[in-house]
Formats: sequence, C-alpha cells, structure tokens
Amino acid sequence: MHSLLLLTVVYMFSVNADDEKHDCKTNMTVEADKPITIGCPVTVTGEIFWRRSDGPVATKDKEYLVVAENRTLTILKVDQVHSGDYVCYNADNDTATLTVCVRPYVKQYDKPKNVIEGDPFQVECTAWGYPAVTVEWSFEKNFTDVGDRLIFKNGTAGMNSVLRIEDMKYEDGGEYTCTVTNVLGTNNATIQVNVKDKLAALWPFLGICAEVAILCVIIFLYERRRAKRLEKEANMTEETDHMTANNDTKVSDDVRHRK
Repeated sequence: MHSLLLLTVVYMFSVNADDEKHDCKTNMTVEADKPITIGCPVTVTGEIFWRRSDGPVATKDKEYLVVAENRTLTILKVDQVHSGDYVCYNADNDTATLTVCVRPYVKQYDKPKNVIEGDPFQVECTAWGYPAVTVEWSFEKNFTDVGDRLIFKNGTAGMNSVLRIEDMKYEDGGEYTCTVTNVLGTNNATIQVNVKDKLAALWPFLGICAEVAILCVIIFLYERRRAKRLEKEANMTEETDHMTANNDTKVSDDVRHRK
C-alpha cells in the first residue's frame, strides 16, 4: 500500500451467537450509561420473575429496580454487562424474551498524544454496543509505505480495537479517528497525534544547560569586576595612608624645629 488519500481499515469485533438474535425495538433501545425500563408482556396473573442467560437477575442489587405492580424491570445505568436478552416468567413458566439494545458507545480521548520520531505509536479504541459493533479506523493524511508498519489487534477483553504503527515518521502526525457502528447508529472518537523530532526530549535539558552556562558567565564577570574594584579601592587606601603618614612626619619635623 504505497499511498492512500484516506486510510480506512475495518476491524470487526468478535460476535457471540446470541448477539445476532436481537429485536431492537424503540422502547428497548438506550444510550450507554442511561436508565431503561422494560415491561413484561406475559398476561397471565401472578408474580413475575426475571432472568438472563447467565442466571436470575439480582433484584436486590442496586443496578436494578423491580416494580411488581407494574411488572417492570428498570436498569438504572446501562453498562456493557446489562445489554442483551432478558426473560420474564411466572410460576407456570409462561415466558417472554425482551432484548435491551444499546447504541454504539466509544470512549473519547481526553488529550493529544506525543510520539518521538522512530518510536512505535499505539492507540486503543474502547467501544461497545448491542448488537455488536464494528470499528473503522481513518487517518486524515496520506500514508507512505504504511503496510509494513501498521498492525491491528484486540484490546482489553477482546472488545477494544488497537491500532499500532511501528517506526513513526514525521508525516504520520495528524488526527486518527475510530468510528463505531451497529444497526442502531454510529459514534466516533478522534485523537490528535504529534510526532516530534528525536532530539525533542533533549531541548529542555539543553535549555537548562544554556541557562546555567549564562548564569556562570554572569557570575564570573561580576566577580572579576568586583575584584578589580576592590583592588582599586585597596590601592587608593594605601596611597591615602602613605600621604597621611608623610604629612604627619612633616608636621612632626616642623614642631621640633619650632622648639
């Protein structure tokens, strides 16, 4: 891949078989970190229970709120673990399955990333949704010989897409965007990557060295000037003392002559 106007690579997250059996109705679709209430459509009277594929819903848990009178289950804050199928049932095992679907979520990057030229660069796109999402990476500028340096791999728990570029070049600096998509919509996050010269890390140290050198020169010149001034003052003091001594001798001789 010699040159691209726009580098776009699609990386599909691994999908469980259950993820494909979705029924994403409007009243059961939610944004990440938001609450959602689902109602049990079982019409037979009697107490309603809730479970998921991994076991009963812990109704005493602070994550859920069950209102028996309304036959509803509220998820107070939908996280990745809360998406998927829920089954409501009664004592006679009359059941109904409801699917909680989540629009694509992607964690935003909070600050730019600085990379020294020649070092590797790696960035992770933390994203999820239900049904499963795809991640598409794009770069705003041309890439030269990127094929040998570009690597994609799974991130934490196999649900995060990781982009890695070996031996970063100055022209690799720019905006990198991961776009996350499922049947419910699209979301994205962009990170600014700054590629700095190899000597960039030395500039602060060299600046400190220069400041110290200048300070030493200033101190040296000051001390030298001060030494000359002290020497001059000392010479003037000696001359004054000598003149005073001569005057004292002359006065003493005049006094003796008068006697």
